[in-house]
Amino acid sequence: LTGREPTQVVVTHYHSDHTAGLPAAREAGAELWCTARTRDDIRTRNQNAAVQALGDARLVPEAGEARIDLGGRHVRLIALEGHTASDVVALVEDSEVVFAGDLLWYGMFPNFVDAQPSRLTP
Repeated sequence: LTGREPTQVVVTHYHSDHTAGLPAAREAGAELWCTARTRDDIRTRNQNAAVQALGDARLVPEAGEARIDLGGRHVRLIALEGHTASDVVALVEDSEVVFAGDLLWYGMFPNFVDAQPSRLTP
């Protein structure tokens, strides 16, 4: 949308519909972010090309958060549980924008294949 290649890509969880594009993002020079658990789940459960793309991914602490500085705009990466055992939410600090992966489902019943429904409630 911006006419530029992405510089940062956040892997919200290991499901292949969220990871299949990682090799292309890496090839474009993007820095990848995920939790160690997500990286390990991609390796053991997906076993696809995304595995190689995550070789030097930046890790979000499992019980904490990390920050990305986009040159004046900051994004908090927060590790949570709910849709999977290791989800990441990206919160743009100076706006009301949150990227929640599949932790948030709008207008439909959430997918509970790997979910822990008790963790989805506030």
